[in-house]
Amino acid sequence: VILLAVIGFRDDLSNAERLRSLLICYAAFVLASGFAAVPATELVRRAIPPDHRSWFLRLRNLWAITGGVAAAILVFRVLGPEGPAFPKNFAYLFVVAAAALSAAVFFQAREREPVTLPSNRPPLQGSTALNAARALLDTNFRRFLTFRILASLSTLADPFVILYAFRELNTPLWAIGPYLAALILARLCFAPVWSLLASRAGHRAVLQGA
Repeated sequence: VILLAVIGFRDDLSNAERLRSLLICYAAFVLASGFAAVPATELVRRAIPPDHRSWFLRLRNLWAITGGVAAAILVFRVLGPEGPAFPKNFAYLFVVAAAALSAAVFFQAREREPVTLPSNRPPLQGSTALNAARALLDTNFRRFLTFRILASLSTLADPFVILYAFRELNTPLWAIGPYLAALILARLCFAPVWSLLASRAGHRAVLQGA
């Protein structure tokens, strides 16, 4: 993300070079985020006691939504008519994103992970690759894996919705800010609905409903 900010401030690059740099940097960012998601979730699970975890997650979501609305307002101001011209406007947004991610990394590094207690379960025999191959033999795991792959592929269309709005519907660039704000507020409003559905019908019903 820092590299994207540097690229945005350079005037000696063509749009094709900027696009290629964006794809490379964004691919690296998504790949790293995918690897980091699992240990980050595990860290929260181990660092927060079970009787405090539900309260912690609700509070975390509330602050995340508040920060998301503030970010949407910032996007509205930077990409609006009074903001800087392209590509400086996106460069400033990448600077803010890099600062936010750096702060997140710092505070996550400050979390204190409890000492791992010895497990009474026997260790899995064989290599990790062999165990992964054995997992594919489980019907439920294959169904879950198929669901995750299809759900991930469906998100490929998200950026093109915004591009279509700009190119075909003549939507102004500043509309990204209100769009993000509406998206975040919708998540805030529907979170209690999903929680109620999970408590009454189970988590699978939430996945199917979503």
